[in-house]
Formats: sequence, structure tokens, C-alpha cells
Amino acid sequence: MNKTQLILMSALVAGMQTANAAEPGWYSSLNLGYAIPEGSLAHDGGDATQGPDYDLDHGGVVGLGGGYRFGNGLRLETDLRYRALDAGGISGGALGAPSYADGSVTSTTWMANMAYDFVLQGTKLQPYLKGGIGAAWNDAEADVLGADHPDRWAIYSSGTDTQFAWSLGAGLAYPIDDRLSLTADYQYVDLGNAETGTDINGHRMRFDDLGSHEVTLGLRYAF
Repeated sequence: MNKTQLILMSALVAGMQTANAAEPGWYSSLNLGYAIPEGSLAHDGGDATQGPDYDLDHGGVVGLGGGYRFGNGLRLETDLRYRALDAGGISGGALGAPSYADGSVTSTTWMANMAYDFVLQGTKLQPYLKGGIGAAWNDAEADVLGADHPDRWAIYSSGTDTQFAWSLGAGLAYPIDDRLSLTADYQYVDLGNAETGTDINGHRMRFDDLGSHEVTLGLRYAF
């Protein structure tokens, strides 16, 4: 390694180093934000025109968490998040007449996460990367009204599914004082599938490949 390469490497290490100056210890966190969902709709009756064409609307997300920082940039944490999403749409219906749907999908996740903090020299901002695995409890329900029979409703009862979940994300922390930090966070979480209960014909509505892009602001408190 020549002198120029050594100088460049030293500058890089000085510009971004792991957060080994942080004291080991426990912390807790609170996050509030916005969820942008994705997923595809399937109707298990075998004919997609029998059910409504659902669109998932943006919703809110709230989370509580806690973990342990090891003082070398590594953190292990767990968090519990709840997101609520509205769902609705219009479809042609089984006989060509339009039908209107109104429903909801909610998901509660418990995740075990690993995070890694960095310190940027010359600023208090602390970027981090994170990823996790866990479980999602997804609940979906729907009511459908046919326009040609406004007094006739098709009701898909509430159904709950337990699914494997995983997430990847990144964020920034800004220390307000020695214990309290403000955080801005993005994560994508894969929630598996969500399925309603049955209607009077024994059919269900199902959301496949359900996921959520989540942007949150939060507070992290070190004990």
C-alpha cells in the first residue's frame, strides 16, 4: 500500500466510523408514521368478477420497541407495530352490474431486529441500517353492496391469519441530549397474506403478497 492509498483510507475511516464510543445499555423507542401498502387481490370463488376489485389505501402505523446496544455499533431490538389500512373499490360484479366494496386490513407485527449504527464525523447525525424477522397477525374484512340491489349486502366476515414477516430498513438518529434521540426511519415489511372470513356462499377475499412501505418519526430513550 503506497502513501496516497494510506492517506485516503485514513480519511475514509475518519469520515465514517462505527459507533464504538456509545455506552452499552438498554433503550426504548416510540414511532409514529405513514404506511403505503402493496398487495394483489384474489377471490377464492374461482371467478374474480364475483368479488370486488379492492384497492388498499394509505394508512397509519404506530410502534413500540426496545433493545440493547453493545457499544460497538451493533444493536439487538424487538418491536411491536400496528398498521391500519382501508380497502375499497368497484367491480363489474358477477352479472355485469357494478358492486361497491368497503373494508379494512389491519396488521400487527412482532419483530426481532438487528441494527448497526454509524457516526459521521463533524455532525451529530447517526445513520443506521436494520433488518428483522418475526410474525404478522393480519385481519381483513369487507362489505359489498350491489348497485342494482342497494338493499342487498354481501358480507365477508373478519378473518385473521398468522404469517411469517421480514423487514429491511434504514434511518437517521439525532441525539437531543445524552439519553434522548429523535429518529427518522424507513422500512419495508413483508406481511405475507391476509384473508377475510367467508360470505354466504363460502367464498373469501384474499390479499396475496401483502407488504407495507413505512416512514416514521420517533423518539429513542437510553437508560
